[in-house]
Amino acid sequence: HIMEHMGKKVTVFGSFVVDLMGRTPHLPAAGETVKGTVFKMGPGGKGSNQAVAAHRAGADVTLVTKVGKDVFGKVATDFYEKEGMNTEYIFVDEEKETGCALITVEEGTAQNEIVVISGACGNITDEDVEKSRALIESADILLLQLEINFDALYKVIDIAHAAGVTIVLNTAPAAELPAEVLKKLDIVTPNETEAQ
Repeated sequence: HIMEHMGKKVTVFGSFVVDLMGRTPHLPAAGETVKGTVFKMGPGGKGSNQAVAAHRAGADVTLVTKVGKDVFGKVATDFYEKEGMNTEYIFVDEEKETGCALITVEEGTAQNEIVVISGACGNITDEDVEKSRALIESADILLLQLEINFDALYKVIDIAHAAGVTIVLNTAPAAELPAEVLKKLDIVTPNETEAQ
């Protein structure tokens, strides 16, 4: 669908986290230490992943997210610069850390366990939203997910809706949303479990 919208302005408002992935012969039981085989670290977060995918597909994308004043925050900005993406709306939190996801993957079965810590992208303030207002209002398409704090998410939806922007919500991680918020969305993209 993104390809049909070449040349349109896409704003993604959402999460950046650093993925820390370890592979193990089996997932540890409570209190157990298991020797892993592979470790990988890289950029993640549903918002960031959406923005990067749309950018690589040729859309004109600006990502709005928030990181901490730490080494993981630098992982974000270095990555976007390498991708040739706009970093103007990567806000920096004075106190909270950059979000991260701790992912353990079992070899053989690909079963996994994931802990996501939102950090800074769970602390998007009214001021951050206001700084993004013109960007949101001038977008053709606004892409959202549910990995940022909901008060900020709802304000962003209100701004976009009032400006007639097409709003696309990836309903992950799954959560209950008020009917009046759902009414303002144009496209919702749940998977099977999220739909339930």
